[in-house]
Amino acid sequence: MLPLWTSASGAQDSQVSLEFFMRSTCGFRRGMRAQGSRASLHICVKQKKEALILFKVPDIYPAHASSPFVRPHSSGVIFSAVFPKNMKCGLQLIHIPDGETIDFEFTDEYRVGRVCSVMLNPFDAGEWLYRYRSGDLWIPDPHAYAICKIKILEDGVQKEITACSCDPLRAADLFDGAPEKPLPPADWSKQVVYGMHVRGFTAAFTQLDESIRGTFAGAAARIPYLKDLGITAVEIMPVYTPLPDRDKKTHFRTMQEALGAYPVGPNGDPMRDLKHRPNYWGFGVGLYCMLRSEYGTQKEFARMVHAFHEAGIRVILLMYFEKGIPAQEQIEILHFYIDRYGIDGFRLKGSGIAAGSLSTEPSLADTALFCHDFPFEEMKKETEATSHIYYTDLEKVLAKPEEDERVTSPEIAEDRDLLPQRTPVPVPERRRLPQMYPLHDFSGLITCSDDFQNLLRRFVKSDDYAMKDFLKLFLTAPDEHGILRYVTNYNGFTLEDLVSYNERHNEANGEFGLDGREDNYSWNCGTEGETEDEEVLSLRRKQVRNFLTLLLLSRGTPMLWQGDERSNSQKGNNNAYCQDNEISWVDWSDSPQKKALTNFTARLVDFRKDHPVFTGTRPFHYMDYLGIGSPDISLHGAEAWKPDLGPFSHSIGIAFCENYAEGAARRLPAFTYLAINMYWKDLSLALPKLPPHYMWKVCMDTASEEGFPEKMTAPQDQHFVEISPRSIQILRAVPDTESIRREKAQERMEKLPSAGAVRRDLRRKKGSQNGASTLYPSRVLRLMKTMTRPSIRP
Repeated sequence: MLPLWTSASGAQDSQVSLEFFMRSTCGFRRGMRAQGSRASLHICVKQKKEALILFKVPDIYPAHASSPFVRPHSSGVIFSAVFPKNMKCGLQLIHIPDGETIDFEFTDEYRVGRVCSVMLNPFDAGEWLYRYRSGDLWIPDPHAYAICKIKILEDGVQKEITACSCDPLRAADLFDGAPEKPLPPADWSKQVVYGMHVRGFTAAFTQLDESIRGTFAGAAARIPYLKDLGITAVEIMPVYTPLPDRDKKTHFRTMQEALGAYPVGPNGDPMRDLKHRPNYWGFGVGLYCMLRSEYGTQKEFARMVHAFHEAGIRVILLMYFEKGIPAQEQIEILHFYIDRYGIDGFRLKGSGIAAGSLSTEPSLADTALFCHDFPFEEMKKETEATSHIYYTDLEKVLAKPEEDERVTSPEIAEDRDLLPQRTPVPVPERRRLPQMYPLHDFSGLITCSDDFQNLLRRFVKSDDYAMKDFLKLFLTAPDEHGILRYVTNYNGFTLEDLVSYNERHNEANGEFGLDGREDNYSWNCGTEGETEDEEVLSLRRKQVRNFLTLLLLSRGTPMLWQGDERSNSQKGNNNAYCQDNEISWVDWSDSPQKKALTNFTARLVDFRKDHPVFTGTRPFHYMDYLGIGSPDISLHGAEAWKPDLGPFSHSIGIAFCENYAEGAARRLPAFTYLAINMYWKDLSLALPKLPPHYMWKVCMDTASEEGFPEKMTAPQDQHFVEISPRSIQILRAVPDTESIRREKAQERMEKLPSAGAVRRDLRRKKGSQNGASTLYPSRVLRLMKTMTRPSIRP
């Protein structure tokens, strides 16, 4: 044991003991170990080839943290992690410039339950790596920012190890200016979400530099494209680093265990090969604070988020939590992305989601949370119970209760009958304190369900028993919370494959085509897969436009999946979880049909934004509750006001009165009519009667390739509209300028005197032109000359 170490000032620290192991061959002073309640290791000296290198070692203090994390503190850092009880554990620091190591053992002084924590001050994250020891095993820190390789000298042998990094330690170091903040909370009924995979979105986009394809920088480069499309939020698939799959067992105790790992078919053939499959989607337990290195660095991710925010686009991250991850740790992980990168929301998936805890966490009140379901009733009860203190008058906390308000037992109540009766004093009714804030605010919670997806697919492919249930979801949205609407997602067919394949084609996954969803509710329009039949291709393009129309005009928050707006295909693969190749990458090749579909999608998004009747959450009443002469919504069939809602119906007409829309300040009538025909034959739907001087005009028809014509056209009959098979039309009520002009002309004619009266006046003046001009203006005289024609004579 060497004497106490002397700091640069020459003062000795009596609380530190250092142990050095001399290596005569290379001259290293190695194997420093810090012991005691506080270790002040000020300067370490490394001697090699007669050169001295000095570096400052941080002071070490107990942090007494109650949860695991890596967090900056003043000019230092706090490391905390969870370890099993009664197991030797510690922390090792590695100095990056020279590979020197410092080992620190976690004693009981550094423990709070199973959480061990230490504070290092000062600490330069750019100079140090670290790793945890649990027993005889070096383990990764679940909250590390990065993992890298470094060479150290251990027992006289130079070896390469893997260590954790927390550089940059502070969020401000990721941005040029101040740290990024989330955008203000949004009204999610007015947003349009775009689902994307960082790598798959731009990996095949040849117009980008090859070095940034499939990275955070590549996604940021395509922001103008998303902006032109009308997107207001992006949902990004997992960007954290998933842990590798556990090694599969090679020895099994029973045949059932073996068949569970490697199933076989009825004839004994294997149903899954033994090849390694990459985790392309990124689901699973992982290092949640560490970004996938193939996508880019932390600074590139921060720049991407900042670029999205600059364009007014919110960023939603998909997080996957399995069982075993405590609710408090899930909250810490979400806060990490909010505080460090300014993330606006999260979509939660997995078997271990603490939906109730996350949704009632006060610090996440301004963060959008997407989940399959939330326990709303339990959340209301919990909120009411915990918010009782906010309805208590502080002045009455220590006040004694009034005598008449005291609660008495039944025995005392019986004895009161023997006492002299007194006139009862009326007790004033307790006044309810004013509400300080909304007790139940679920506006930032958005539920996600496949119900709308399945019903929309069935309705568009003309299934029976689908329309009535579809209309319920299409025309309704919860008023307390949001709801996400989509027709395709990362799992399942793309929109192009939905109209091109009846069956899944997942042979490339190596599971003999048996993986993935089997019931896709798809229809190939007559031919399976790729075809050159123009009639089939035209029908497919029309079906895609039908899907997009019903999706983007539905109530709720619509979400498009990447590439659906440009006919992207996965060749029938509906489970591309392991396909990091052209199968799952978006195809950015151009064609007139793809450009037309992209323009159609952008026009639909603009139409949705311009008509708030499609973005509202107020329930429809199907009645004229404002007394303006029309109900807020009405349904029509072959006859006006008589819709066919039977099980075998495939067509419906929906008339929206936009004067009822939330925030509408329209004085003039505003009507929109949605004519839907998913039947395989031509149909005629009745149109409701409009107010005077208004007429119906078609502004969109999915039967045409462009969708939105340059000029609106009026139906031949204002009482009915003819619809092509499997198509949708949007009609708008516009002023009838011709009828207005005719009525104005008729009013002017009615104000003119009759021809007989004019003749009498002219005879009275002896036919003098000057005399006539004194009675009538010249324009009236010119008009009178034309009145000799019987067709216009009054």
